[in-house]
Amino acid sequence: MILGIVRPLIACAILIGLVLAGRAAQTYNVDPIFYCAYGVARADARAADVLFVGNSQTGASIDRAYIGDLLAGRGAPRIEKLAQIRSSATTIRMLSAEYLRNRGAPRLVILQPMFVRYTRTEGVPGEPVHSRESIAYEGWDDLIRIRDEAVQAENKGWLPRWARDDYRSKAALWIDRQSEQIIAAFTSLRRRAQAERCRGEGKFALASHWPDRILPLGQDADAGPLWDENDRQARERRFGERLDLRTGEEWRAFELDQNRALIAAFEQAGSEVVLVTYPTFNREGKDAAEVKELSQVFGREVIDLRAGLDADERRLLNQSYRDPVHVNFAGAQILSEQMAEELRGRSR
Repeated sequence: MILGIVRPLIACAILIGLVLAGRAAQTYNVDPIFYCAYGVARADARAADVLFVGNSQTGASIDRAYIGDLLAGRGAPRIEKLAQIRSSATTIRMLSAEYLRNRGAPRLVILQPMFVRYTRTEGVPGEPVHSRESIAYEGWDDLIRIRDEAVQAENKGWLPRWARDDYRSKAALWIDRQSEQIIAAFTSLRRRAQAERCRGEGKFALASHWPDRILPLGQDADAGPLWDENDRQARERRFGERLDLRTGEEWRAFELDQNRALIAAFEQAGSEVVLVTYPTFNREGKDAAEVKELSQVFGREVIDLRAGLDADERRLLNQSYRDPVHVNFAGAQILSEQMAEELRGRSR
């Protein structure tokens, strides 16, 4: 009788201990970029003067330190990046809320709007509302509030939304959250070195394959990998999977609402927000059309970095992609220099 009671109590105590250990270690089973991104958001320092916010395009295109050097002089701004992988609007919104809550409002936010472009790797917009990263890092009340307030497209399936595979009930969300903490406890030894790097100054680089304090490139410096332009099948297949913005479609309602809430949060905190897009390979016309579409739908300026480049810079940029949407370090130098020009006068 006593053993029948004691054993479940011991099992519960072990599980609670693992949850607490994982929460303390925060060595979650997510891309280590999020270790650094949350390290930046929770750093013991006042907010940057200029904060770049976006996904891996922001991460790969911008060397914050190089831009700072280009703007150097009396009163030069302090510049940081807050970037994630993939294009979850909710994840970047919650990550940005952590930054505002812990560090205050940057003077200027250069924001890349978040829209899912590859459903195979990023999922369908809003299904489910929260990513694994948010579930691991964020507070319970915030997770529930954002999920309950989310604007969703009309459910046209025959099953109610709560019965679909992509819906998380409160019970499922709670279980998933505890599971992330337990996994973090089991992987703490394996991931400790990555977590420690992101607790120091290394967190501001976010990722080793993103540029930070490496520009300008020397004459014989490695510019990073190049995408094989001759691999036409792979290129066309990849672009064939890429979704257009189509912000007027009902299925984009969730992301539009999340992006607008993110912009509002920064502005209510006192930041000026300017939107930006980053060029993709050989899509000058489509990129320009998307800049126009974003400007119309959000009713504000959108920086088009390609538009400011001359013919030689555009040619060099087109030779500096490591895949269809990410530039290598040589491309980052071109885009960082152009961004510095865009920032002159804004950041003082």
